[in-house]
Amino acid sequence: MLKDGINEIKIESYDELVNIICGKHEKNKIDLREDFIFRGLSDVKYELVPSSLRRNDLNQLKIDEFIESNEKFWIEVDKEEVAEKNLVCYEDSSENKYYIEVDKYGNPTLDENTDYFVAKNELQNEKELYILEKFFNYADKCGLKVNTNNWTRELIHPISQIHSDLEKSFFDYQEIMSLAQHYGLPTKALDWSYDYKVSLYFAVKDVLFNSDSQDCVLWALNYKLFENKLTNNKYIINLNLYRPEYNTNPNLTAQKGLFTFLGNYVDNYEMPLDQIISDELKQDIMYRSKGEKFDRKIITVPQNLSSKDTVFYKFIIPKELKAEILNELYLDGYSEEYLFPGYKGVSEHVINEVKLRNLLND
Repeated sequence: MLKDGINEIKIESYDELVNIICGKHEKNKIDLREDFIFRGLSDVKYELVPSSLRRNDLNQLKIDEFIESNEKFWIEVDKEEVAEKNLVCYEDSSENKYYIEVDKYGNPTLDENTDYFVAKNELQNEKELYILEKFFNYADKCGLKVNTNNWTRELIHPISQIHSDLEKSFFDYQEIMSLAQHYGLPTKALDWSYDYKVSLYFAVKDVLFNSDSQDCVLWALNYKLFENKLTNNKYIINLNLYRPEYNTNPNLTAQKGLFTFLGNYVDNYEMPLDQIISDELKQDIMYRSKGEKFDRKIITVPQNLSSKDTVFYKFIIPKELKAEILNELYLDGYSEEYLFPGYKGVSEHVINEVKLRNLLND
C-alpha cells in the first residue's frame, strides 16, 4: 500500500520477493532493478539513520565516543549573538566572521559563565568533518590510496581548527566520507547497493549468529528521481547520491555500493530518511523548505514530487524466511568470498556455510 511516498509490502516467500522486484507480480509491474537502489537491515526496528546520528541507550550520540574528551571545535556565530551574550570569540576580520570555541557537547570553553549553546546541527557537522580529516591523515600516513586533490592535503597540517574547510573540496569530501563509512567510522552517509541481492544478504545474514533474529527489511529507493534535478535556481536538493571510484576498493566493487547523504543539516535532519521525505511530500512546495543557502531554499526531494509518487519500497521479511533466503543467495553466488574478495571472505564462507547447513537441517 502506497502512503506518503512509501509502498510497504509484507513478503511471504523468497520467490514472491524476487518476482515483485523484477516486476512480475500483481503487487508490482515495474522492474525495480532499473531505477532503484537497495539497503538491507537485519531488524525491522532499525531505521534509515546514518551512523553519525545514532544514539546509545542513554540517548547520547555514539559519534562522541570517537572524539577525545579534550577536543575543541570552532563554531561560527552571528555578530549579534556575540554582543548579546558577551561571548569570548575569535574574529576573522578578512571575512567578517565570528567563531567561539566549544567542547564536543557544545559548551563554550573560553567563558565558563555563559549558558550559551551552539546550534547542534553546526556542531554535528564539525564533529563529522573532524573524524574524516583524521581518517584521511592516518590512511595517507600508511600509504593507503585516498582519491583527493592537492588542496585537501593542506588539511594534514591545518593552519586553523575550522574543519568545515574540507567541504570546500566537495569531491574529496565525498570520497573520504565514502571510504570512512565503508570501513566503520560514523558519517552522515547511508550505504546502498545497485544489486538487491547484495542488500538482501546483509538483511538476513544475522540468522547465522543471532538466536533471537528478528523480522528484517529490504528498502528500495528510486534514485532516478534525484538525478537531473530541475531547480530553476530556486532550490537546493538536499539528498545527494555518490558512488566512489570502484577501482581502488574491491569490496565496494563486489557489493556494487553507493551512498546517500544529506548535504545540509536543517530542521529535522536527525529523523530517519524515509520519515524526512515522507513528511516533506505531505506538504505543498512552498512549505517544504526548512532552511536556505546561497539565497536558495533547501528541500529534500525535487519540487515536482508528491505523496502519490513512489520514492521507497519497504519490504518486510519474516525472520522465518531468513535461512531459506540466505541459502538461495549462496546458491546464486552471493556469499562471503564474492562480497568480500580475498582470503578472509573465503574463510568466512567456509565457516558460515556449515552454520547455514546445520540451521536448515534443524
